Amino acid sequence: MHEDMLIHHLPSIKGVLLDCYLESGWYRYGSGVFTTSAYISNETTVHPVWWLRYKVDAVQIDRKAKAILNKSSGMSVVARPFSLTAELEQLHDQYYSSINFPANESIADLMEDVYNCVFDSQLIEIRDGKTLIAAGIYDRGTNSIAGIKNIFDPRYAKWSLGKRLMIEKWRYSLSNQIEWYYPGYLIPGISTFDYKLFLDKQATEVLCPDTQQWIPFPFFAEKHREAQQSIKRAD
Repeated sequence: MHEDMLIHHLPSIKGVLLDCYLESGWYRYGSGVFTTSAYISNETTVHPVWWLRYKVDAVQIDRKAKAILNKSSGMSVVARPFSLTAELEQLHDQYYSSINFPANESIADLMEDVYNCVFDSQLIEIRDGKTLIAAGIYDRGTNSIAGIKNIFDPRYAKWSLGKRLMIEKWRYSLSNQIEWYYPGYLIPGISTFDYKLFLDKQATEVLCPDTQQWIPFPFFAEKHREAQQSIKRAD
């Protein structure tokens, strides 16, 4: 539960407008956008929220990321506009049944705007032969993308397809001269979110809660013990 959550609903949140919202620490929430600075777990524990972004052309993927690419090199990857299909919902059902943290029960419930009226939503598909085994959803602005959801068939868990989808979203951004990739936020003390530092911590920025300015995450982590713990878990 978010403590101070604000939500905006507009007819269209695309292009430069989405860029501006993301830069200000807002993110998609169904068919609108929201922002918050705190999250409450166990009904009483308040955690700060740290919004993240990657400087796309500064990212240098490491040997672990390259190993993931090599391991899954035989699988096909296709990027296309988002559309809601029975195949995608079936994959989400498989994924949802395997996780132990709160999540939307369906893609339709997550997206709400399933016809791309409000957002310019895109999809990356990974297939083993003809079988859809992983899918990554993201919203595109003019100079940024926002990663919305990554799902995968739990039978392929050893392939690290969630991280593979992060790599593919970065690759898409790089090839389309998009400057910023926003993966969402970290919540200190909740390790479920630490994977968002996976691509390259040195190329990550965090929205400083005190100044509302984006600063290099390594510099931020020097002053925040919880950030150092997230880095260790992400490694």
